[in-house]
Amino acid sequence: MGPVPNDLERLQEQLGSLLVELSLQEAPADVSSVDNPQDLISAFGQLFQVMARLEADAIRHPDTATPETTQSVTEIGEFALSLLDKSAQLLPSNDPSRAEQLALLNIGFVHWMLRHAGELKQLEPVVNDLAMLANGCDNTTALAELARVMLDIIDHAGPRFSQDLESHNPGRPWRLLHLNLGIVATRARRADLMDQAFERLVQHLPQDAGQFFHQGMQQLQLGDFPESVRSVMSRYFQHWGGKPALH
Repeated sequence: MGPVPNDLERLQEQLGSLLVELSLQEAPADVSSVDNPQDLISAFGQLFQVMARLEADAIRHPDTATPETTQSVTEIGEFALSLLDKSAQLLPSNDPSRAEQLALLNIGFVHWMLRHAGELKQLEPVVNDLAMLANGCDNTTALAELARVMLDIIDHAGPRFSQDLESHNPGRPWRLLHLNLGIVATRARRADLMDQAFERLVQHLPQDAGQFFHQGMQQLQLGDFPESVRSVMSRYFQHWGGKPALH
């Protein structure tokens, strides 16, 4: 797994290989039914110009987010995701790295949008992409970076998800995001990230905390984890281990 883009320049670099592939694709015979590759490449160029201007404005005028700004950033993010989706339809699907490439870019654009006060409309696709990347990664540095992105998404997702109105559904994305974050932070062997992940879990999903920490203690017995990791898990287990179980 490559690094998740966390700034505009890095996001643009990661998009570069996709644009190269896109430039090698022939234009479809029926241009009315699907986008032209060159048109998509041009649209990405215009997109990054707009994103760069917005970032420059944010640097000059920090902490001045307005409803208009939120709407504008949200539209930019949704446009970026739509361009990625259209690009994916034109690229060969037999490349085994394609899913990871698109997941990284999707998460990169969503992360950028949220950090600039945009509104995330659909959480499930992001959670699925994050889970796929985490499941295919064993590098602790990459896992730590993924955990930081997940923390940002939780902190900026907004009341649409944090109110947890579907608490009866154990498969809801908001719940899975928190549980996956706890697992990723632990696999990254980062006590600081575990603390942050577990604090959000007990704050947002206290009904799930007890069983999570119980299972976490069991998993730590199966691996060679540093004492700092065991200490954080043990501390939360001692406090929350007797709380209600997962449903």
